[in-house]
Amino acid sequence: MTDLSPRTCPVCGTKVSAQATTCIICGASLGEEPEAEALPSRAPARRSQWLFWLAAVAVAALVLGTAYWLLGPLFFPQWAPVPTPTVTPTRTATPKATATPTPTPTETPTPTPLPPRAHQVQPNDTLSGIAVRYDTTVEEIIALNPGINPDALQIGQVLLIPPARPTPTPSPIPGTVTPTPTPGDYIIHVVAPGETLISIAQKYSVTVSLIRAANPEIPAGSDVIRVNQPLIIPLGTPMPTPTPTPNPYATPTPIPPYPPPPLLYPPDGAVFGGPDAVIALQWASVAVLRPNEWYELRITRPGMPTVRVRTRTTAYRLPADLFPPPGSQAREFRWEVRVVRETRSGNFITASEEGLTRRFLWLESPPTPAPSPTP
Repeated sequence: MTDLSPRTCPVCGTKVSAQATTCIICGASLGEEPEAEALPSRAPARRSQWLFWLAAVAVAALVLGTAYWLLGPLFFPQWAPVPTPTVTPTRTATPKATATPTPTPTETPTPTPLPPRAHQVQPNDTLSGIAVRYDTTVEEIIALNPGINPDALQIGQVLLIPPARPTPTPSPIPGTVTPTPTPGDYIIHVVAPGETLISIAQKYSVTVSLIRAANPEIPAGSDVIRVNQPLIIPLGTPMPTPTPTPNPYATPTPIPPYPPPPLLYPPDGAVFGGPDAVIALQWASVAVLRPNEWYELRITRPGMPTVRVRTRTTAYRLPADLFPPPGSQAREFRWEVRVVRETRSGNFITASEEGLTRRFLWLESPPTPAPSPTP
Protein backbone atom coordinates (compact mmCIF):
# COMPACT_ATOMS: atom_id res chain seq x y z
CA MET A 1 0.00 0.00 0.00
CA THR A 2 1.30 3.31 -0.99
CA ASP A 3 2.20 5.79 1.74
CA LEU A 4 0.42 9.13 1.05
CA SER A 5 1.68 10.98 4.10
CA PRO A 6 3.52 14.25 3.38
CA ARG A 7 7.25 14.23 3.35
CA THR A 8 10.18 16.62 3.04
CA CYS A 9 13.18 16.82 0.74
CA PRO A 10 16.11 15.35 2.48
CA VAL A 11 18.45 17.96 0.89
CA CYS A 12 16.73 21.32 1.23
CA GLY A 13 13.95 20.41 3.61
CA THR A 14 11.17 21.54 1.25
CA LYS A 15 7.80 19.78 1.67
CA VAL A 16 7.03 17.58 -1.31
CA SER A 17 4.13 15.31 -2.24
CA ALA A 18 4.10 11.69 -1.48
CA GLN A 19 4.36 10.73 -5.15
CA ALA A 20 7.18 13.18 -6.03
CA THR A 21 10.40 11.63 -7.09
CA THR A 22 12.45 14.85 -7.49
CA CYS A 23 12.49 18.07 -5.46
CA ILE A 24 11.25 21.01 -7.52
CA ILE A 25 13.50 23.38 -5.59
CA CYS A 26 16.92 21.79 -5.46
CA GLY A 27 16.39 18.93 -7.89
CA ALA A 28 17.36 16.25 -5.38
CA SER A 29 16.10 12.74 -6.01
CA LEU A 30 13.24 11.56 -3.73
CA GLY A 31 13.66 7.85 -4.37
CA GLU A 32 13.28 5.07 -1.93
CA GLU A 33 16.90 5.18 -0.90
CA PRO A 34 17.41 4.61 2.72
CA GLU A 35 17.72 7.75 4.79
CA ALA A 36 21.14 6.73 5.85
CA GLU A 37 22.39 6.92 2.23
CA ALA A 38 20.66 10.30 1.38
CA LEU A 39 22.25 12.29 4.15
CA PRO A 40 25.85 12.12 2.89
CA SER A 41 24.86 13.70 -0.57
CA ARG A 42 23.20 16.80 0.96
CA ALA A 43 26.35 18.96 1.15
CA PRO A 44 27.49 18.46 -2.49
CA ALA A 45 23.99 19.30 -3.70
CA ARG A 46 23.96 22.59 -1.71
CA ARG A 47 27.43 23.59 -3.11
CA SER A 48 26.31 23.04 -6.68
CA GLN A 49 23.26 25.20 -5.99
CA TRP A 50 25.43 28.13 -4.88
CA LEU A 51 27.73 27.73 -7.90
CA PHE A 52 24.71 27.87 -10.15
CA TRP A 53 23.50 31.14 -8.65
CA LEU A 54 27.00 32.66 -8.73
CA ALA A 55 27.34 31.80 -12.41
CA ALA A 56 23.91 33.24 -13.10
CA VAL A 57 24.80 36.52 -11.34
CA ALA A 58 28.14 36.74 -13.24
CA VAL A 59 26.44 36.20 -16.59
CA ALA A 60 23.78 38.78 -15.73
CA ALA A 61 26.44 41.33 -14.70
CA LEU A 62 28.37 40.70 -17.93
CA VAL A 63 25.23 41.17 -20.01
CA LEU A 64 24.25 44.35 -18.19
CA GLY A 65 27.78 45.81 -18.46
CA THR A 66 27.95 45.13 -22.19
CA ALA A 67 24.51 46.63 -22.73
CA TYR A 68 25.44 49.73 -20.73
CA TRP A 69 28.63 50.21 -22.70
CA LEU A 70 26.93 49.82 -26.08
CA LEU A 71 23.53 51.41 -25.52
CA GLY A 72 24.38 53.97 -22.82
CA PRO A 73 25.50 56.78 -25.24
CA LEU A 74 22.28 56.38 -27.24
CA PHE A 75 19.89 56.77 -24.30
CA PHE A 76 22.06 59.05 -22.16
CA PRO A 77 24.04 61.44 -24.42
CA GLN A 78 25.35 63.43 -21.50
CA TRP A 79 27.20 60.35 -20.38
CA ALA A 80 29.02 60.05 -23.73
CA PRO A 81 32.71 60.87 -23.46
CA VAL A 82 33.52 64.34 -24.86
CA PRO A 83 36.52 64.20 -27.19
CA THR A 84 39.30 66.55 -26.29
CA PRO A 85 39.67 69.12 -29.15
CA THR A 86 42.99 69.18 -30.88
CA VAL A 87 44.48 72.65 -31.00
CA THR A 88 45.43 73.57 -34.57
CA PRO A 89 48.43 75.90 -34.67
CA THR A 90 47.62 79.27 -36.27
CA ARG A 91 50.02 80.36 -38.96
CA THR A 92 51.21 83.94 -38.45
CA ALA A 93 51.46 85.85 -41.74
CA THR A 94 54.86 87.34 -42.34
CA PRO A 95 54.47 91.07 -43.17
CA LYS A 96 55.76 91.99 -46.59
CA ALA A 97 57.91 95.01 -47.12
CA THR A 98 56.02 97.92 -48.68
CA ALA A 99 57.67 99.17 -51.84
CA THR A 100 58.71 102.79 -51.70
CA PRO A 101 57.25 104.69 -54.70
CA THR A 102 59.86 106.12 -57.00
CA PRO A 103 59.24 109.81 -57.68
CA THR A 104 58.65 110.60 -61.32
CA PRO A 105 61.08 113.25 -62.52
CA THR A 106 59.43 116.42 -63.73
CA GLU A 107 60.41 117.37 -67.23
CA THR A 108 61.96 120.79 -67.47
CA PRO A 109 60.55 122.72 -70.44
CA THR A 110 63.19 123.66 -72.97
CA PRO A 111 62.90 127.31 -73.97
CA THR A 112 62.79 128.05 -77.68
CA PRO A 113 66.00 129.86 -78.65
CA LEU A 114 65.54 133.32 -80.15
CA PRO A 115 66.97 133.95 -83.61
CA PRO A 116 70.02 136.21 -83.86
CA ARG A 117 69.66 139.81 -85.00
CA ALA A 118 71.40 141.41 -87.99
CA HIS A 119 73.17 144.74 -88.41
CA GLN A 120 74.31 146.30 -91.66
CA VAL A 121 77.52 148.22 -91.17
CA GLN A 122 77.13 151.97 -91.73
CA PRO A 123 79.86 154.59 -92.16
CA ASN A 124 81.83 155.31 -88.97
CA ASP A 125 80.54 152.14 -87.31
CA THR A 126 82.90 150.33 -84.93
CA LEU A 127 82.55 146.91 -83.38
CA SER A 128 82.51 148.32 -79.85
CA GLY A 129 79.86 150.89 -80.77
CA ILE A 130 77.69 148.17 -82.31
CA ALA A 131 78.09 146.05 -79.15
CA VAL A 132 76.97 148.96 -76.96
CA ARG A 133 74.01 149.69 -79.25
CA TYR A 134 72.69 146.11 -79.03
CA ASP A 135 73.62 145.60 -75.34
CA THR A 136 76.14 142.82 -76.02
CA THR A 137 79.92 142.35 -76.11
CA VAL A 138 82.53 142.41 -78.84
CA GLU A 139 83.49 138.78 -78.07
CA GLU A 140 79.90 137.56 -78.63
CA ILE A 141 79.69 139.37 -81.99
CA ILE A 142 83.03 137.89 -83.12
CA ALA A 143 81.84 134.40 -82.04
CA LEU A 144 78.79 134.73 -84.34
CA ASN A 145 80.84 136.17 -87.21
CA PRO A 146 84.06 134.15 -87.49
CA GLY A 147 86.58 135.54 -89.97
CA ILE A 148 85.69 139.24 -89.64
CA ASN A 149 88.37 141.84 -89.02
CA PRO A 150 87.27 143.93 -86.01
CA ASP A 151 89.50 146.83 -87.10
CA ALA A 152 88.42 146.90 -90.76
CA LEU A 153 84.64 146.66 -91.05
CA GLN A 154 83.22 147.07 -94.55
CA ILE A 155 80.32 149.42 -95.21
CA GLY A 156 77.21 147.41 -96.09
CA GLN A 157 78.55 144.27 -94.44
CA VAL A 158 75.88 142.31 -92.51
CA LEU A 159 76.86 141.22 -89.00
CA LEU A 160 74.97 138.71 -86.90
CA ILE A 161 74.15 140.08 -83.43
CA PRO A 162 73.28 137.80 -80.44
CA PRO A 163 69.56 137.79 -79.61
CA ALA A 164 68.31 140.14 -76.94
CA ARG A 165 68.37 138.77 -73.42
CA PRO A 166 64.77 138.03 -72.32
CA THR A 167 63.49 139.72 -69.22
CA PRO A 168 62.81 137.11 -66.51
CA THR A 169 59.13 136.63 -65.83
CA PRO A 170 58.08 136.10 -62.20
CA SER A 171 56.68 132.69 -61.36
CA PRO A 172 52.86 132.52 -61.42
CA ILE A 173 51.04 132.37 -58.10
CA PRO A 174 50.01 128.76 -57.24
CA GLY A 175 46.33 128.17 -57.82
CA THR A 176 45.92 130.81 -60.53
CA VAL A 177 45.12 129.80 -64.08
CA THR A 178 46.50 131.82 -66.92
CA PRO A 179 43.80 132.12 -69.58
CA THR A 180 44.74 131.33 -73.14
CA PRO A 181 43.31 134.21 -75.15
CA THR A 182 42.15 133.70 -78.70
CA PRO A 183 43.34 136.16 -81.35
CA GLY A 184 40.64 138.76 -81.68
CA ASP A 185 39.45 138.37 -78.05
CA TYR A 186 42.30 140.32 -76.47
CA ILE A 187 44.76 143.10 -77.17
CA ILE A 188 48.21 143.90 -75.83
CA HIS A 189 48.60 147.28 -74.15
CA VAL A 190 52.02 148.76 -73.36
CA VAL A 191 51.97 150.75 -70.13
CA ALA A 192 52.71 154.44 -70.70
CA PRO A 193 54.08 156.84 -68.06
CA GLY A 194 51.41 157.92 -65.57
CA GLU A 195 49.00 155.06 -66.31
CA THR A 196 47.46 152.84 -63.60
CA LEU A 197 45.42 149.66 -63.66
CA ILE A 198 42.26 151.64 -63.00
CA SER A 199 42.87 154.09 -65.82
CA ILE A 200 43.72 151.26 -68.24
CA ALA A 201 40.56 149.35 -67.21
CA GLN A 202 38.45 152.47 -67.79
CA LYS A 203 40.12 153.05 -71.13
CA TYR A 204 39.13 149.60 -72.46
CA SER A 205 35.79 149.33 -70.55
CA VAL A 206 36.88 146.25 -68.57
CA THR A 207 37.34 145.53 -64.88
CA VAL A 208 40.60 145.44 -62.98
CA SER A 209 39.92 141.83 -61.96
CA LEU A 210 39.83 140.74 -65.62
CA ILE A 211 43.19 142.41 -66.24
CA ARG A 212 44.65 140.68 -63.16
CA ALA A 213 43.34 137.28 -64.29
CA ALA A 214 44.90 137.70 -67.73
CA ASN A 215 48.24 138.93 -66.29
CA PRO A 216 49.30 136.66 -63.37
CA GLU A 217 52.67 138.43 -63.18
CA ILE A 218 50.96 141.35 -61.39
CA PRO A 219 51.45 140.73 -57.64
CA ALA A 220 48.27 139.85 -55.76
CA GLY A 221 46.77 142.83 -53.96
CA SER A 222 49.13 145.27 -55.69
CA ASP A 223 48.45 147.85 -58.37
CA VAL A 224 52.11 148.43 -59.18
CA ILE A 225 52.89 148.26 -62.91
CA ARG A 226 55.96 149.47 -64.72
CA VAL A 227 56.40 151.64 -67.78
CA ASN A 228 56.66 149.72 -71.10
CA GLN A 229 55.20 146.62 -69.45
CA PRO A 230 52.96 144.73 -71.92
CA LEU A 231 49.56 143.81 -70.50
CA ILE A 232 46.98 141.43 -71.98
CA ILE A 233 43.60 143.20 -72.06
CA PRO A 234 40.62 140.82 -72.54
CA LEU A 235 37.98 142.51 -74.63
CA GLY A 236 34.51 142.43 -73.10
CA THR A 237 31.23 143.51 -74.61
CA PRO A 238 31.49 147.27 -75.06
CA MET A 239 28.70 149.36 -73.63
CA PRO A 240 26.45 150.65 -76.40
CA THR A 241 26.66 154.35 -76.84
CA PRO A 242 23.73 156.27 -78.25
CA THR A 243 24.31 157.51 -81.75
CA PRO A 244 23.58 161.20 -81.90
CA THR A 245 21.53 162.57 -84.75
CA PRO A 246 23.93 164.19 -87.18
CA ASN A 247 23.47 167.91 -87.70
CA PRO A 248 24.00 168.75 -91.35
CA TYR A 249 25.02 172.30 -90.44
CA ALA A 250 27.49 171.33 -87.70
CA THR A 251 31.19 171.29 -88.37
CA PRO A 252 32.57 167.75 -87.78
CA THR A 253 35.03 167.55 -84.90
CA PRO A 254 38.24 165.84 -86.04
CA ILE A 255 39.13 162.65 -84.19
CA PRO A 256 42.58 162.86 -82.58
CA PRO A 257 45.02 160.38 -84.08
CA TYR A 258 45.97 157.22 -82.23
CA PRO A 259 49.53 156.73 -80.96
CA PRO A 260 51.67 154.50 -83.18
CA PRO A 261 51.20 150.78 -82.38
CA PRO A 262 54.31 149.54 -80.45
CA LEU A 263 56.14 146.79 -82.37
CA LEU A 264 56.84 143.72 -80.19
CA TYR A 265 58.29 140.84 -82.22
CA PRO A 266 60.58 140.06 -83.94
CA PRO A 267 63.25 142.46 -82.65
CA ASP A 268 64.91 144.83 -85.05
CA GLY A 269 67.56 143.04 -87.13
CA ALA A 270 66.32 139.46 -86.48
CA VAL A 271 67.54 136.71 -88.82
CA PHE A 272 65.44 133.82 -90.12
CA GLY A 273 66.42 131.12 -92.58
CA GLY A 274 64.76 128.65 -94.90
CA PRO A 275 61.33 128.66 -96.57
CA ASP A 276 59.84 126.81 -93.57
CA ALA A 277 60.77 129.48 -91.03
CA VAL A 278 57.88 130.65 -88.84
CA ILE A 279 57.83 134.46 -88.87
CA ALA A 280 55.02 135.98 -86.82
CA LEU A 281 54.89 139.78 -86.64
CA GLN A 282 53.35 141.07 -83.40
CA TRP A 283 52.48 144.51 -82.12
CA ALA A 284 50.57 146.03 -79.20
CA SER A 285 47.09 147.49 -79.32
CA VAL A 286 46.52 151.22 -78.98
CA ALA A 287 42.77 151.18 -78.16
CA VAL A 288 39.48 149.49 -78.91
CA LEU A 289 39.11 150.20 -82.61
CA ARG A 290 35.87 151.49 -84.06
CA PRO A 291 33.88 149.41 -86.56
CA ASN A 292 35.46 151.30 -89.50
CA GLU A 293 39.07 151.10 -88.23
CA TRP A 294 41.76 148.44 -88.76
CA TYR A 295 45.44 147.85 -88.19
CA GLU A 296 47.31 148.08 -91.49
CA LEU A 297 50.55 146.10 -91.72
CA ARG A 298 52.95 147.15 -94.49
CA ILE A 299 55.76 144.81 -95.58
CA THR A 300 58.37 145.91 -98.13
CA ARG A 301 61.42 144.35 -99.76
CA PRO A 302 63.59 145.58 -102.62
CA GLY A 303 62.17 144.31 -105.90
CA MET A 304 58.80 143.39 -104.37
CA PRO A 305 55.59 145.46 -104.28
CA THR A 306 54.43 146.62 -100.85
CA VAL A 307 52.21 144.09 -99.08
CA ARG A 308 49.29 145.65 -97.16
CA VAL A 309 47.35 143.58 -94.64
CA ARG A 310 44.36 145.00 -92.74
CA THR A 311 43.32 143.13 -89.59
CA ARG A 312 41.77 143.70 -86.16
CA THR A 313 44.17 141.36 -84.39
CA THR A 314 47.66 142.24 -83.19
CA ALA A 315 49.63 139.51 -84.98
CA TYR A 316 50.24 138.29 -88.51
CA ARG A 317 52.17 135.27 -89.80
CA LEU A 318 54.09 135.70 -93.04
CA PRO A 319 53.01 133.28 -95.76
CA ALA A 320 55.60 131.08 -97.45
CA ASP A 321 55.10 132.76 -100.84
CA LEU A 322 56.92 135.87 -99.54
CA PHE A 323 60.14 133.86 -99.24
CA PRO A 324 62.74 135.39 -101.61
CA PRO A 325 63.70 133.11 -104.51
CA PRO A 326 66.98 131.19 -104.25
CA GLY A 327 70.00 133.23 -105.27
CA SER A 328 68.31 136.58 -104.54
CA GLN A 329 70.46 139.13 -102.75
CA ALA A 330 67.50 141.26 -101.63
CA ARG A 331 66.55 139.45 -98.44
CA GLU A 332 66.00 142.34 -96.05
CA PHE A 333 62.35 142.98 -95.14
CA ARG A 334 60.96 146.13 -93.52
CA TRP A 335 57.62 146.30 -91.73
CA GLU A 336 55.52 148.85 -89.90
CA VAL A 337 51.98 149.03 -88.45
CA ARG A 338 49.54 151.92 -88.39
CA VAL A 339 45.82 152.46 -87.78
CA VAL A 340 43.67 153.23 -90.83
CA ARG A 341 40.09 154.43 -91.01
CA GLU A 342 37.60 153.81 -93.83
CA THR A 343 35.73 156.86 -95.04
CA ARG A 344 32.21 157.01 -96.45
CA SER A 345 33.62 157.01 -99.93
CA GLY A 346 35.40 153.70 -99.32
CA ASN A 347 38.92 155.10 -99.08
CA PHE A 348 41.32 154.43 -96.21
CA ILE A 349 43.11 157.22 -94.38
CA THR A 350 45.79 157.00 -91.71
CA ALA A 351 44.35 157.37 -88.19
CA SER A 352 47.54 157.05 -86.10
CA GLU A 353 50.82 158.82 -85.72
CA GLU A 354 53.83 157.63 -87.69
CA GLY A 355 55.66 154.85 -85.86
CA LEU A 356 58.94 152.97 -86.11
CA THR A 357 59.99 150.65 -88.89
CA ARG A 358 61.70 147.36 -88.11
CA ARG A 359 63.64 145.06 -90.39
CA PHE A 360 64.62 141.39 -90.50
CA LEU A 361 66.57 139.08 -92.82
CA TRP A 362 65.06 135.99 -94.41
CA LEU A 363 68.12 134.00 -95.51
CA GLU A 364 68.14 131.14 -97.97
CA SER A 365 69.06 128.61 -95.23
CA PRO A 366 68.91 128.70 -91.43
CA PRO A 367 71.95 130.40 -89.85
CA THR A 368 74.40 128.12 -88.09
CA PRO A 369 74.45 128.94 -84.37
CA ALA A 370 77.88 129.65 -82.95
CA PRO A 371 79.07 127.26 -80.21
CA SER A 372 78.84 128.60 -76.69
CA PRO A 373 82.23 129.60 -75.27
CA THR A 374 83.61 127.11 -72.77
CA PRO A 375 84.51 128.75 -69.45
